[in-house]
This record gives sequence, structure tokens and C-alpha cells, in this order.
Amino acid sequence: MAQSDSLLITLDDIKKIRPTAQLDNERVEPYISNAQMFDIRPLLGDPLYYDMLKKFDDNDSADKEKYEKLLVGDDYTKGTDIYRFDGLKTILVYHTLARFIPENPFHITRFGFVMKNTDQSTPVPTAEITRVVNILKSNATGLYFRLEEYLDIKKSDFPLWKPANQTTTKRSGFKISKL
Repeated sequence: MAQSDSLLITLDDIKKIRPTAQLDNERVEPYISNAQMFDIRPLLGDPLYYDMLKKFDDNDSADKEKYEKLLVGDDYTKGTDIYRFDGLKTILVYHTLARFIPENPFHITRFGFVMKNTDQSTPVPTAEITRVVNILKSNATGLYFRLEEYLDIKKSDFPLWKPANQTTTKRSGFKISKL
């Protein structure tokens, strides 16, 4: 697997954090990849993200342990208090599911885009799917503060870390103002 194809979580990681039924690797892996590229990479910034991917599977890397802690979580001290950072895996699970759930009922076949439905099932209303996705995104966003605080405190372990406003990855957006 190429460096850019390395997946930081597995289906088992998803099931540990958010138990789900009947998911398979082939179906969920593209969403893991997208969540890494479009949600995690901008959080970490390109230099730290790609360094982590490069050293993630390298058992000979001196940095393997620090990246393992970044992924699975670690305790850290701020002042006299001890805090727990839950790890990038948790953030990545929430983002993966937030990307997967809205598209899960849809399948691309040689006959076009279809939605699987059976006599014993009822489609979930779009508003309910949106609500669940928003909760998942909110959970991920709620963990950002701890990620940034952890990386700031562990700056000597992660010299490639730059806070979001200093990364080279820019987020686009627009501002609405009253005239």
C-alpha cells in the first residue's frame, strides 16, 4: 500500500468506538480514506500528516511510538492537571461514519444509482440521517480542542505541528454580512 493509501483505522476500530452492524471493509475503506484526506489532513497540516503516514507502518522508525500515542490516545499534563487525549482514531471514526451514513443506502450498479429496500425495511427520513451525521461531526469537532492542546504541549515530539491558522492547508468559505 502506498504511503498516501495507508489507512489509519480499520473496521474493527470503528466497531470499538461506535458499534455498528453489517459493515464490511470493502464498503467502508473509501470513506476512511476520504475522512483522512479531507478531515484529518487539514487538522494536522500536510507536513505532520504525511510524516505520520510515512512512519505509521515503519517498525524501525524512532517516531513510531509518538505517532501511535497520537493515534490511540495519551495522557498529558497541563500545569498541575492531567488530561486524556482520546486519539486521532476516535476523531477519524466519527468523520468516517459522518461520510459513510448518508451514502450507505445508495449503490451504483451497471443499471444506475439505486437504493436497496426490502419488504421488512423502511427508509430513514433525510432529516433523521442529517441529524445523525451532525451528531457525529459534532463529536469529532468536540475532540479538536484536545488534539490541538495535546500537540501544542507535545510540540517537542511533533515539531511539524502548526496550529490550524498556521498550516499550509487553507479552508475555503464565505462570510455573509448585512449591508
